Amino acid sequence: MAQSSGIRFTGGMLITAIFFGLIMVVLCLGSLFIFRPASNSTAPLAVFTVIPAPTATVILPTEIPPTPTFSTDELLSGRIEIGVFVKINGTEGAGLRLRAEPGVSAAAMVLGNEGEEFLVKDGPSRKDGFNWWKLESQKDATRNGWAAADYLMAITQPE
Repeated sequence: MAQSSGIRFTGGMLITAIFFGLIMVVLCLGSLFIFRPASNSTAPLAVFTVIPAPTATVILPTEIPPTPTFSTDELLSGRIEIGVFVKINGTEGAGLRLRAEPGVSAAAMVLGNEGEEFLVKDGPSRKDGFNWWKLESQKDATRNGWAAADYLMAITQPE
């Protein structure tokens, strides 16, 4: 039989090792609490402010403005009306957005070029401080939309 030349542990040695292990764990945990940084009681706490989401507000007009009617003299003087040809004027070359509906916040459908001519199809509609007219190009019917009258000039015949 072969003899083992290893160290033999006795019951007393095992109990002593467990005891010293427990002392080490207690010392480590204790040092975490003893040597931790002091709490700063003057430090501000996080403050959360709940801001409610905006809600849709519908403003109903109290009075509907009347649709203007023009006399023959006014029509002959270059006033815009349905069936009249207009050209984009006064944009300093930047062009004019023709929109899906009257109003500056409506989606832009087409950019009309300075001097481009259109036929007035509908209007006027008053919104956002402008009179809006529905225009359509005679060369391309897909080029249509609502435009502010401030940038339109009535013409007698398209070129």
